Amino acid sequence: MFSIGVNTWVWVSPLTDDDLARLAPRIAGWGFDVIELPVEQPGDWDPGKAAAVLAEQGLAASVVLVMPPGRELVAASPQTVRDTQDYLRHCVDVAVTVGSPVIGGPAYASVGRTWRLSPDERRQVYAELREGLRPVLDYAADRGIKLAVEPLNRYETSLINTVEQALEALPEECHLALDTYHMNIEEKDPAQAARAAAGRIAHVQVCGTDRGTPGADRFDWPDFTQALHDAGYDGPLVIESFTAHNQTIATAASIWRPLAESQDTLATDGLAYLRTL
Repeated sequence: MFSIGVNTWVWVSPLTDDDLARLAPRIAGWGFDVIELPVEQPGDWDPGKAAAVLAEQGLAASVVLVMPPGRELVAASPQTVRDTQDYLRHCVDVAVTVGSPVIGGPAYASVGRTWRLSPDERRQVYAELREGLRPVLDYAADRGIKLAVEPLNRYETSLINTVEQALEALPEECHLALDTYHMNIEEKDPAQAARAAAGRIAHVQVCGTDRGTPGADRFDWPDFTQALHDAGYDGPLVIESFTAHNQTIATAASIWRPLAESQDTLATDGLAYLRTL
């Protein structure tokens, strides 16, 4: 059975120490195994305090990186690339402190940045990405942390939309983070895509096809989770959704309406369904 987690974005953005102190007991009480912690800006929350809160509640951690405008590893100035690498190394340090084995997210370009690429230009940018990831991968490996790069849908990036593109673009020692929301848009067969990534999957985020509750949708969850087993994935399934009540994140994620009766219901109903798998 997979362990089940939930991202604090279901309720708040950006996360703060007070938010985590409030949310963690509820999340543990509902029966989640993992709490996912976004690092939007270094200093939003204290990793040492977070580690203590999670230990008290018996929760494991996963850490996700965030790529707003200005965080770029490709087609950017050398200083921007260095600053982005510094940010990613900071995420690795956070993961070490809170006990997350992985940092995951679209570690290549800012979310929402799109531009047309010829085949030759794409190959060039992928080579640039591999070069930009190298020092971060080395830093993470020295600390026992995996970097998992997430394909996003076509409306959020033009660089890596599918597992096939990720396998082409990324160094072999770089892992993948799969997100069912993006896979449902971009993959002809999400289960087969997961199998194609066998041995490379380090993190999986889940939600309904409308970004709402997993299981309250048409996604073939039994087939997909069987594919994850077949691919050798043994990490958590982490519910990632967002609140429509936070202006910044609602706009960034295009959440224009509530996706469940309440955010608590989204989380608890999703947990109940995922346990059946």
